[in-house]
Amino acid sequence: MLLSLALLGILVGPPCLCLADTTPTAEPQATTTTPLSMGTDDGRIDGPQSCGDYVVAFFQTSDEESEGIWTFTARDSKNVLFHGEWARNCTLKWSPDCKRLAFSVAWGSNEEDLTIYDPIAQKETDPSKLVNLRLPSDAGIMHFYWTPIKWNDKGELIFGGEGNFFRRSEDGQAGAKLYGVEGTWAYKPDGSVRTITLKVEK
Repeated sequence: MLLSLALLGILVGPPCLCLADTTPTAEPQATTTTPLSMGTDDGRIDGPQSCGDYVVAFFQTSDEESEGIWTFTARDSKNVLFHGEWARNCTLKWSPDCKRLAFSVAWGSNEEDLTIYDPIAQKETDPSKLVNLRLPSDAGIMHFYWTPIKWNDKGELIFGGEGNFFRRSEDGQAGAKLYGVEGTWAYKPDGSVRTITLKVEK
C-alpha cells in the first residue's frame, strides 16, 4: 500500500537512513502504511541534516533496515521540496548560505551518486555528468563513487570521485585487470565543471 505524504507528519524521532533516486515536489512513496523511525543515527549519515530554512529528514518505512525515504523540507512551511528512496549511506554538504545542498548517496557497493539540490529554483543537478574521466575507449566502469568535499568562497562545489574500470579488449569483465581512476573537480556557478586533479591508471 502506498504511503501518502500526509503520513509523514506522524513520524518522529532522530534521523535514521539515507536515500536517493529523487523526484522534486512529487509525493513520497513507500511500501508500508506504518512508518518506523529508528532511535539513533547508525553512522550512515555524514553531515548536518539542517541548515538555514531547510531540513533533510530520514525515515525507515519497513522492518528492513535498508528500506525508507528521505525528505528535503522547508522548515517553516513544511513543504517537501525533494524526496528519495533508501540507499546504503550518504554525505551532505550545505553551501555557506544554506541555499544549496550537495548530497551523495551510495547504492550498494558499486556506485555512489552525487546531486546538488537548489530549493529556491526547485532544481537538481548531477555535476558528475559533466566530468570527462578521459578513460580508454574500451573502458567499462566496475565501481565508482562520487563525494562532495566542500563549497569554496567562489561558490564552487569541490567534489571527488574514485573507482576502477576494466578494458573490454582484455579478458572481459569477470577476469580482466582492474585499473584505478581518481580525481577532484569544481562545479562552478555558471554550471560548468573544471578539473582540479585527475589520475587514470594505464
